[in-house]
Amino acid sequence: MPGVRVGPGARIRRAILEEGVQIPADFQVGWEIEYDRKLYTVSPKGVVVVSEMPKLSEPVLPYSLQEKTIAGFKSDMRRKVRRHAA
Repeated sequence: MPGVRVGPGARIRRAILEEGVQIPADFQVGWEIEYDRKLYTVSPKGVVVVSEMPKLSEPVLPYSLQEKTIAGFKSDMRRKVRRHAA
């Protein structure tokens, strides 16, 4: 992938990146195939071909922040269940 730049926290799986593509920080490609189909070419076997700079049609929540948000939600739910059970 000569000339490709990948920002910190980006997650790439089952993808081919064309020369010169820049992947923004915390961007994900190859994890949600149906979403990727709307933006890129996806092979019948699920390989995503990124041939240009990703277009962000909606705000992206950084992956690390997603994990913290999910962990916080689970923690809150456990507390509520414990209070209800007591």
